[in-house]
Amino acid sequence: MIVSIWNEFSLREKYLVGSAGVLTISLLLLFVIILPQVEAKAEARRSLDRAYQDRALADQTVSAIVQSGLTSGAAAQDEDTFRAEVTKTAQGRGLEITRLQNGEEGSLLFVFSDSSPIDIFGWLQDISGLPGGQVLTATMTGREGRVEAVIELQGTQP
Repeated sequence: MIVSIWNEFSLREKYLVGSAGVLTISLLLLFVIILPQVEAKAEARRSLDRAYQDRALADQTVSAIVQSGLTSGAAAQDEDTFRAEVTKTAQGRGLEITRLQNGEEGSLLFVFSDSSPIDIFGWLQDISGLPGGQVLTATMTGREGRVEAVIELQGTQP
């Protein structure tokens, strides 16, 4: 039936139907495949740029915090009190401490997994007011807006 209808069309009508078919297929390809891919690529670039900016900010902030030493000049607290205050401050920020370990000479090693870098920096800012607290080392690695942070604090003066 379709073949007989097609055969009845003049050459001009066949060109029009063929052109309409090509145009329809082209528009489908454009709107279903090409444009979504272009938009996804642009969004990935924007996300990568934001990640680079966040990483640069994180590196600058950690460097500044480590260089400042986070000392308040007050007398050192005992290790248990300092540990309790720092842990409470982290929990108040919504951070989940994956591992808390005693280090050498009264230092404390905090490990945070799958955390927001903003929360980590907020926590570091919060503990900067605690007497005797000093950042010895801070390392952050991240992916997709979340980080794993390993921070060693000097809780008591040796």
